[in-house]
Amino acid sequence: MPVYKTVGNKRILKTETEILNAIKVYLQNKVTEYNNALTTQMNAKTAYYQSHTAAFNFLTQVDPAATPNRNYTLLPPDFLIQQLVASLDTLVATYGNKYVYGDHIPTTNDEKLSLVAKLLYYQNSSRAEKNTVSKINDDITDTQQNFDINKKITDTTAIYLQSNGHSGTFNPEPGGSEGTGTRQKYTVIP
Repeated sequence: MPVYKTVGNKRILKTETEILNAIKVYLQNKVTEYNNALTTQMNAKTAYYQSHTAAFNFLTQVDPAATPNRNYTLLPPDFLIQQLVASLDTLVATYGNKYVYGDHIPTTNDEKLSLVAKLLYYQNSSRAEKNTVSKINDDITDTQQNFDINKKITDTTAIYLQSNGHSGTFNPEPGGSEGTGTRQKYTVIP
């Protein structure tokens, strides 16, 4: 499900509201995709059945749904949304409202789904901006490099301590405001 929006060659993390809408659109599109495949199968059920009648009759004895010669029921557009809400309701029944939703007691399905949107937002908030890549391996590598603490230390040392990146103000005294205090120059001793 897309929690990022593309802006130029970057992917920017969506807001919680945008993610909530993306969840609903994504789930509704999956239902539409399923219903389209089911409709195609339903329209060709006679041809499927007639191609291997004996095999389908045998399978029907074991599983009535194993034959194309049956009635098809399409899913309602909000089926997966309702299933997700039902899963959240099951969690509430098992663990309690406070454990699942905290101090906020949701009264609508959108409020319940916003919990999922918030979780996806916070899960991705450490990477509010990503490079657009065409391969999943490149995305994984980029994410790993972003969280590599040794690389962050090296970059911080190189940028701020070795290459005159320290030209901004620095206030070592607690309670001081930016722009006041002592300007420090750091030197890295090899």
